[in-house]
Amino acid sequence: MILSTQERENLEEQLKIISTTLDFNSSVSLLYYNLTIDDFLAGASIRQIQSSLRFYEELELYDECHGIFMAIKYYKIIMRTFIDKNYEN
Repeated sequence: MILSTQERENLEEQLKIISTTLDFNSSVSLLYYNLTIDDFLAGASIRQIQSSLRFYEELELYDECHGIFMAIKYYKIIMRTFIDKNYEN
């Protein structure tokens, strides 16, 4: 889905707000959440991010995995609201 500049800014704002309300188990998880959000905003696909998640799982770096997983989860939720909103219009 291609987002307008306004939608992209809105997405970025919502995802950054979410990071301040979530309870991350470590500063590493928060860091990887923010890095993953930056990847999404730069155009990375969910598949690409999931590939990174599998890589960190294989290395058993669970704090990193937690941050990436949370970013994927909330990215999907917010993108779903964009899709629903665009479908209604």
